[in-house]
Order: sequence, then structure tokens, then C-alpha cells
Amino acid sequence: MPEIIVQGVASGKEIARLEVNPNGAEATLSLMEYLRSKKIPIASSCYGDGVCKRCKINGELLSCTITVEQFLDHPDFPTIKVDYI
Repeated sequence: MPEIIVQGVASGKEIARLEVNPNGAEATLSLMEYLRSKKIPIASSCYGDGVCKRCKINGELLSCTITVEQFLDHPDFPTIKVDYI
């Protein structure tokens, strides 16, 4: 099963390794929803509507607009870098 690695940008510290089932229901969640379900806080003031752009990961991706399944095929996979951790 693939693993997503969550890492803090400033510290470079690994925060979590999350196994994900690419064929499971979690694959259809946005990255924001998935990370929050795993107790990884993601900033957002628009609750995932893609308006505030505070939920950026890897410097450019909005975690509310990309699904876990899409991230598994993204060039940044497997690492998610979060600015405020």
C-alpha cells in the first residue's frame, strides 16, 4: 500500500507516514479532508472552497482541490510539505 509522508517545511521533520488504499473510499477525499481525518491540521478559513488559498502544501498545491487519488499520481508524491508544522 502506498504511503504519504507529511513533513514540516521549516524543520524538515517528518510528522507522519500515512498508508493509503488507492482503491478505498479515502482515495476520493480531498487531501485536506484526508489529512484532517488523520489528525494533521491544515489551515483554511474557507472550509475547503478553494477561496482563501491557506491550505497550500508543497508551496503551490491547494489541498482542498486535489484528491488523494490525484496526489498519488502527482509528481510530488509521496511527500506533503506543510509550512506551519
